[in-house]
Amino acid sequence: MIPAETTPPAAEGFSLTIRARNKDAWDAMVGHRFVQDVRADRLPDAVFQRYLRYEHAFVETAVTVFAQALAKASTTDQRRRLATVLHGLVFDQIDYFEAVFRDLRMAPTDEAGASLPDDAKGLRDGALALAANGSLPEILAGMLAAEWAYETWCTEASSHPISHPSIKAWVDLHVGGAFAEQVVWLRAEIDAAALTASPALLTAMETAFRRTLELELPFHDAPYR
Repeated sequence: MIPAETTPPAAEGFSLTIRARNKDAWDAMVGHRFVQDVRADRLPDAVFQRYLRYEHAFVETAVTVFAQALAKASTTDQRRRLATVLHGLVFDQIDYFEAVFRDLRMAPTDEAGASLPDDAKGLRDGALALAANGSLPEILAGMLAAEWAYETWCTEASSHPISHPSIKAWVDLHVGGAFAEQVVWLRAEIDAAALTASPALLTAMETAFRRTLELELPFHDAPYR
């Protein structure tokens, strides 16, 4: 439950504050059944292939979300950073999906996500609504939740043997390098914005963070159905 008026950020930084305050949702995501199956090297092939379709559609959504964030950016540094994020999505991540669909002889996912199940559509629709209606700090807080959670669980999972090369490649995309730098930047932006944010904006940022985590849970349930 998010307080009606979020308290000012602690000295440790608002990003750590909201993660700690929403520990239940955070722990549910980084400890999700899907995460446990990847870590234990037991993710069923059928689940992974369904996940690939849903995740590919969400990466396409993330392109739109970060493009909206770029349009709302107010500084050159923000624009440069967000352009780098978009480059990583459009090239590194989309290239991954194109390659793995070829390797697994899967038909490409429709980019509009029309065939997504409702649980996967929830994350897409929530992210698009946030991008359309939220301020830049709210958008970045929502995307931080998704990307920080992925960096966290993928970093832990990468220390375990993963026999499926496509799963290992996906995990490795979210460990270190440009992706980790992106998470560091998102956290820094949230921490800086919080220093001068109104109580209403602090609450909105925390709401976006938590809501994204909540939508990630059914999204990762969906491939099992």
